[in-house]
Amino acid sequence: MRELRQAKHNKWRTLTRVSQAGCLVAVAAMVALFAQPTRAAQEVAWKDQAGSGTKNWSAMAGSADGTKLVAAVNVGNVYTSTDSGVTWEERPITGLTTPQKWTALASSADGSKIAAFYQWGGYMYTSNDSGATWMKNGLPGAAGDWVSVTSSADGTKLAAVATNRGVFTSTNSGASWKEQANPGAKKWTSIAGSADGTKLAATVADGVVYTSTDSGVTWTEQAAAGTQKWTSIASSADGMKLAATVNGGKIHTSTDGGVTWKEQAASTPQKWTSIASSADGMKLAATVNGGKIYTSDDGGATWMENDSAATGAWSAVVMSNDGANLAAALNGGNINTATAKDKPVVQPAPANPAPANPAPANPAPATPAPATPAPANPAPATPAPATPAPATPAPATPAPATPAPANPAPATPAPATPAPANPAPATPAPATPAPATPAPANPAPATPAPANPAPAEPAVEPAPAEEPAPAAEQAPAANPAPAAKPAAEAAAPAKHEGPALADTGDSVWLVAALAASGLGAGSFWFVKSRKN
Repeated sequence: MRELRQAKHNKWRTLTRVSQAGCLVAVAAMVALFAQPTRAAQEVAWKDQAGSGTKNWSAMAGSADGTKLVAAVNVGNVYTSTDSGVTWEERPITGLTTPQKWTALASSADGSKIAAFYQWGGYMYTSNDSGATWMKNGLPGAAGDWVSVTSSADGTKLAAVATNRGVFTSTNSGASWKEQANPGAKKWTSIAGSADGTKLAATVADGVVYTSTDSGVTWTEQAAAGTQKWTSIASSADGMKLAATVNGGKIHTSTDGGVTWKEQAASTPQKWTSIASSADGMKLAATVNGGKIYTSDDGGATWMENDSAATGAWSAVVMSNDGANLAAALNGGNINTATAKDKPVVQPAPANPAPANPAPANPAPATPAPATPAPANPAPATPAPATPAPATPAPATPAPATPAPANPAPATPAPATPAPANPAPATPAPATPAPATPAPANPAPATPAPANPAPAEPAVEPAPAEEPAPAAEQAPAANPAPAAKPAAEAAAPAKHEGPALADTGDSVWLVAALAASGLGAGSFWFVKSRKN
């Protein structure tokens, strides 16, 4: 007879099958052997915001929560939004009488401070009230072809780059600027920085990546990135995780502040134009000129093409700190916005390790009935010990059940209580052959278990009671081989201390599988217990 149980503790599932032989084999395997849980991917649904108007959008920036956005038009004006891009307001800049070719924008974390650059401008403009008013700020040297600017979270530290010029930095929200001698004039294409403005990273067209850890005062050439046609770069809030795009190439990432780089094979060669990062650097968004928008939620290891976004000349993309809110600028189209949501984690195999043993898993409740009722015990005595494994060895439950079939009701209490406590007096009692037999038939160590099988055998063989002295020795001999064998085997499990093994069957199997979540996994072990 077999009993199959299924228990669930935390994220473990356990299957057990117990045998008379008292052997236990436990096998556990890593969840990965069955199936790895599917990593959650993001669903990104883009929406064309007609309220922005069809324009040659060229640059974008946004607040940390993504609610406040600023966008600029190539040969046009600057626009702001306070509802995550649903509606937009044109922000004319006093002093500019003609539309400008705006090329670079930056915003503080709260969206109140904005820095704006236009192509070949000898000046730049800043706003301290989310674009309502603007101030003109001079730049040292000749006018430059400004291409990119980055801001610290508080908006005080700014860094900007221009083609064939050096790196310019400001520590007072753009009121004054300084051109850094190192690393000098280059064909800069993009610059990004940490939230505190101390760590910076900048890319050079047909060049390498440069990094700074002192707010742009000194720079280090990162040769490991290689010479590429770099177009854009993004940074995590701590400045350690970087992601950069290559025109006609793949996306490259770094997790050590730009010292080492990895080309992400999953990012196919595209005409990448812009890239944005969440604060933790795990979520990324990149745009393609003449293509789609792509997103990643694992630091760039895998990428998903966003089919909901139109195919077009995407020029810029921004992302909130948590990576949930995105906005992208389409040159010759509208501003598009999106909300990224995580799909639920799928764990098909680990959640059901039981299918490996489908048959035993179902009859688990039905098995105990035939497993416990040994031929010697009546049905009522069986369920009591079989239900709780630890309750089986308790002599209090089976004691009254044992003498009942062997002796009439009056004889039951007398032998039941003293039999285990005083085996000697029970043996010499010749007047009651039936009780004398069960006492010797069950040795003292077998006291917990004999309550079930021992009394059944003397009831079948009352004849040996005529010889009380050898009764203890005759009890096993008088029984035929088939009858004595179950009694001996039943006594063996009684010596085992594992309460979970009190049920009967042919063998014991325990299979435990950990249902992992995320990237977690459990381990398997193999344990074997000999028969005592």
